[in-house]
Amino acid sequence: MEDHLLSLCILLPLAGALLAVLWRETVWVHRLAVGCAGIVVLLCLYLVISFDPDVQGGQFVERWDWIPQLGAEYHLGMDGISLFSFALTGLLLLLALLVCRPARGEIAGLLMAASGAFGAFAAQDLLLFYFCAEVAVLPLFALVGRADGQARAGLRMALSALAGSVPMLVGVGYLAVAQMNRTGRPSFNLMDLQRLDLPSEIQSWLLLAFMLAFAVRAPLLPLHGWLPKIQRNASPAVALVMVNAWLHIGAYGILRFCPTLFPQAFDAWSGVLAGLAVVAAIYGALLGLVQGQMRGWLACATLSQMGWIVFGVCTLQTEGLQGSVVLLLAHGLAVGSMLLMAYMLAERGAESPTDIGLGKSAPRLSGWLLVAALSAVGLPGSVLFVGEFLVLIAAFTVWGKLGLLILFAAVLHGVAGMRLVQRIVWGQGATERTFAEMRWREAMLLLPLLLCSFALGLKPGPVLDRVAGAVDQALAITASDERAGEQ
Repeated sequence: MEDHLLSLCILLPLAGALLAVLWRETVWVHRLAVGCAGIVVLLCLYLVISFDPDVQGGQFVERWDWIPQLGAEYHLGMDGISLFSFALTGLLLLLALLVCRPARGEIAGLLMAASGAFGAFAAQDLLLFYFCAEVAVLPLFALVGRADGQARAGLRMALSALAGSVPMLVGVGYLAVAQMNRTGRPSFNLMDLQRLDLPSEIQSWLLLAFMLAFAVRAPLLPLHGWLPKIQRNASPAVALVMVNAWLHIGAYGILRFCPTLFPQAFDAWSGVLAGLAVVAAIYGALLGLVQGQMRGWLACATLSQMGWIVFGVCTLQTEGLQGSVVLLLAHGLAVGSMLLMAYMLAERGAESPTDIGLGKSAPRLSGWLLVAALSAVGLPGSVLFVGEFLVLIAAFTVWGKLGLLILFAAVLHGVAGMRLVQRIVWGQGATERTFAEMRWREAMLLLPLLLCSFALGLKPGPVLDRVAGAVDQALAITASDERAGEQ
């Protein structure tokens, strides 16, 4: 079974989605979906535990012909860059199905989106990655658009994705043709494409096409316009799955493909991209200061954190890339816990700071909110702090005192998060309303996210050990191509 673990993680949710469409009993469909997600979480846990940091290259590899005429393969594998994003997809899917009871169509869409995300994170074939990434987002368009009054927002999200996906598809095709010109047969295999020696100008155009596709998804400034409304109005289940099936695929794509497929162009444009990333990080943190709802703040925090992740990649340093991988994991854990808190507060009518008063009537709930917020703003001891610290080390190594700009974004982000919590918990309406306390079921949903955040923050070694080999390999590819370009 170990030879097909990745396929099992992809196919189980897909099978569950098909059964959800065919089966009319919503209660049993929900139980089936939770069962599928639970099995997938156990498989992901096994993947993380049994992953060997000392093995170079991909692990749990599966490889078959997919479209032989095009040179496309069903080629899956796992390394340290994709491992934790893959596992986080399973955890967020399970929590999304447990936090509320979605309708039958929504359950099918969530399972299909998660299946696509699993495929995208495991793909070692560029065309397979593209296909799975599109499969992941298609049901999200429908799920967002079916919400009350959100048809226009769903359409805007779809058009934004289309604007990025088409240029990337052209770029993927160009790489396959270039590989055919080099060897006589087309291929989308990542290792083959990384050996292409393309002119710097061609690399720059291809980098632009890929960055456009990924920057829409991540999102990055100024392509973030769809995010705030979607984040505020999507159902809790959709918002949780969207973290990995949409946002993280974009950031992962920048981290995985851009430095290794287009090393000379990425090195040449890394300063510009880093500048845009810093602006995004500061802008998102500043917007967070004026948000009146937790979900609005989360949208701004996401924009800021994506800036951090891209900035870490642009340093082209070991610490920077490691920090970006850790930040992907940290962002998923932090946003997941805060989305759950937002749902719990909304059920009590207390999400907006204008409806304050948690501290007196619900001290346990307030305590959980405070812990989740501390995880989300990067308290020392949280995994978010580890990621930001690594990126800062790389920033000061490469750009010296300019690294203070990204540090300023972290300070603003922390102030905005704590200010929001202060208004919800200790605001002036504390004596006017009463709210229900934290229920044990709600605590059990939050606990795994917060435990992972602080356990991995206090002992990040297991994460960094698993990430190090893949990061070193990516930097070796980048460095060798840069030297070849100089010659």
